[in-house]
Amino acid sequence: MMGFVEMPMSCDVKWFEMGDLKKRSLKRVSWIPLCANDDSATNGRYGYLGYKKIYFGAIAVLFPADESEKAIAIPWSDVLVMSGHKPCIENNVYSPAGTFRSFGNGLVGEYPVLQQFSDTGEVSIWHLTQDIILGLGLYREGDSWVRPEEDYLKVARIRCLSNGKPLRLEIRAEQLRDFLCAKGCGLLVAKYHSREIIIDSAPEFGWENGIATENTKDYQWEGQIIELHEGGQQYGMKTAVIHMGRTNTDFEDEVPIYGTPGEDEFEHRSWEIEHKGRKLFRLISTMTRNEWIPPADKSPRVRLDRIESKVEFIVDGSGRKLSGRNLDGHRGYIWFRSDAILTFLKKRRGFLRWCTEDTGVIGSSGHPGVHFGVNELGFINVLARDIYLLPEIYQKVWLAHNIPPDGKVSKELLMSQMEAKPADTKAPEVLLALAIDHLQKVTDQFLGRSLLKEHTEADNMLQNIQRFHERSMKGICFLCKELTRLIIERIDVALLKELDPDADKKLGSIKRVDSFLTSKGFNGRQVTAPLVGVYEMRLGDAHLLSKDMDEAMKLLGLEGIQDYQKMAKEIIRKVAISIGITGDLIIRAYKEKP
Repeated sequence: MMGFVEMPMSCDVKWFEMGDLKKRSLKRVSWIPLCANDDSATNGRYGYLGYKKIYFGAIAVLFPADESEKAIAIPWSDVLVMSGHKPCIENNVYSPAGTFRSFGNGLVGEYPVLQQFSDTGEVSIWHLTQDIILGLGLYREGDSWVRPEEDYLKVARIRCLSNGKPLRLEIRAEQLRDFLCAKGCGLLVAKYHSREIIIDSAPEFGWENGIATENTKDYQWEGQIIELHEGGQQYGMKTAVIHMGRTNTDFEDEVPIYGTPGEDEFEHRSWEIEHKGRKLFRLISTMTRNEWIPPADKSPRVRLDRIESKVEFIVDGSGRKLSGRNLDGHRGYIWFRSDAILTFLKKRRGFLRWCTEDTGVIGSSGHPGVHFGVNELGFINVLARDIYLLPEIYQKVWLAHNIPPDGKVSKELLMSQMEAKPADTKAPEVLLALAIDHLQKVTDQFLGRSLLKEHTEADNMLQNIQRFHERSMKGICFLCKELTRLIIERIDVALLKELDPDADKKLGSIKRVDSFLTSKGFNGRQVTAPLVGVYEMRLGDAHLLSKDMDEAMKLLGLEGIQDYQKMAKEIIRKVAISIGITGDLIIRAYKEKP
């Protein structure tokens, strides 16, 4: 939120004269206030020594872009008076909720925030208009509005007190000006600032008669020093009190009716109250300022205007670059490092869907997804036109991983996109998911319950099982840790104890699967070897002796593989085969059972 100006401990005339606020302009800030009624920076009790208050109020109104001069001349008081936002009917003319009509120059505008008040005394509710919400594609999340198409960027935000009272509603300047451009409007922001304290001695500010004013084309400022009695009444003033009442009230009448009283049926008296209490001084300064926020030159979000892109991709071995907006004419592919996949998976609602062994679709919520291929060196290929079709914010994500061409274009991607004959292959990541599903169905049918216990995060864990981890042994060990969480730690040991009661009571989960399969006449050790290798490698090479690491890699069939991405693929494949065979052997054991 906009930070509060902390009050100085001393009575500083510069602070009251608001020099810091006078030189600030909304044209240079990232967040624009659409509505504010913020008195949260208040301490003490009014009328008593030590009272301090900083207040900020703001009301914004949308006007036609060519009416800036008339709009900026509307007084703050007019904007404030007209801030009731219910529909209005005047002279049989209906004005929708949020319509603003100027008293002075007849301008008609719209409030971007509608204030809903309650006659019951409940706190008001502020509504960001549907025009802005739908135009910018925003979704409400708590006290913020986010834009999924910009990677869930927070575009608008509201600050409230704990009781729900709204203080400020602000919007990002860039997205606001995009909306204004599409609507053909500008935004008037009428602001009111006040700073106030109560002290016990008059300051030497040099204000003539305790009053100072300053009026410029940009703002109107006023400062006052007011003498008070403790409690808040103006010093030396008296309060006149008038009391009037009937003298003919009949308390026994069950259905009393009272008309206009006669001269002898009412009484009145009056007196004055002379205020007392020690003398205090109230120092207050106020400033009103209107600012005009013009529309942007283009509206790429709401009106979908094309803008000149500054994002440039390397498109061939010579290092030639093309901007994202010029890729439409490049009928070729672009190369990226494989960590581009990880970048999208780490985003909110990132997704990876495999189509064949080496092609898939990567994206995140708000990102339409891009068809990619993995070449023989492990780099990512994407058709240039698919990058061209992305919003610039996602082009920038891909740009961070762009490299010159290295290795041939993914064979399976060419088969799919150029020959229209997708490869008849499956990614090991898909095989693993199919194998787990197969095992669960088989054990449900033949063993009475699933061998792998249910886990609420199972789908998320499965999403982390992919070949694109950090290209190092650290990434391989992380993959093994995720496979351990997904499979080994979920093995239902209690079920295996029931099925194989003669097994050693000290056996762990993998050894129990081994023992169970062996008891059915199969080579359980061979089937579970990949799981043992994964379990050994989960802690990383820092915790394993070299010979133990070699043994674990041998169990996973990784001898001779130097490329870490290929190593990850093989680990996932071997685990998928182990899980799938386990399911097949259980079918054989129980179907062949006499």
